[in-house]
Amino acid sequence: MATFGKRVQPKHRAEPGARKRETAPAPRPGSHAAPVSATEVAPAPLSPPTHAAPAPAAPELETPMSSELPAAPVSVSEAAPEPESPAAAPDTLRVLVVDDNEDVRGLLRIAFTRADIEIVGSAGDSREALAMAQHDRPAIILLDVNLPEVNGLDVLPLLREHCPQSRVVMFSAQCGSQITETAMQRGAVGFVEKGVSMKKVVAHLHEVARAPEAQVVQPFPLRVYP
Repeated sequence: MATFGKRVQPKHRAEPGARKRETAPAPRPGSHAAPVSATEVAPAPLSPPTHAAPAPAAPELETPMSSELPAAPVSVSEAAPEPESPAAAPDTLRVLVVDDNEDVRGLLRIAFTRADIEIVGSAGDSREALAMAQHDRPAIILLDVNLPEVNGLDVLPLLREHCPQSRVVMFSAQCGSQITETAMQRGAVGFVEKGVSMKKVVAHLHEVARAPEAQVVQPFPLRVYP
């Protein structure tokens, strides 16, 4: 036969390469596989865990902002005016008491304080009375007649000269006609006899303060038993 000289290959060996490709096992882990693109292996983005703490809320405004301009600042003098001094009040009567008896001065001080009359000074003799009158400028000088060294009638012209704004009211247990006439001639505008009630003394001093300048206030003198 013509085929004697040729060696025939069996069919199962005819395509060794193709059979190997068909029966080739899958690559083992760690072996070199075909390269994979980054998009194929990139993991999906992780979603935030459900147990995460919520984000803090924005703080709320306490009060809405106003578009109006602030008011002009107020000065301290405008906001809180200074209170008036009681001594400067127009209804307060300022009196200088001149008497050599300390008990009489104390009694007058108590009565005048209750009647809202301010005692600017209390003198026991004429020299002290003149110095206080020039310094304190009282509205009324309640002057005793019987004073040590210089009596009230003799210091009366000096008080009128150095303190013309002060009105002098004599205050004495002696209120005879000669004494009262001398007091009037020397500038007294009132005369009160000692022993008159304190209520009448206070009322008489207010009448003297309201009277026109240099006008004598009647009754002159104001007696215990008019």
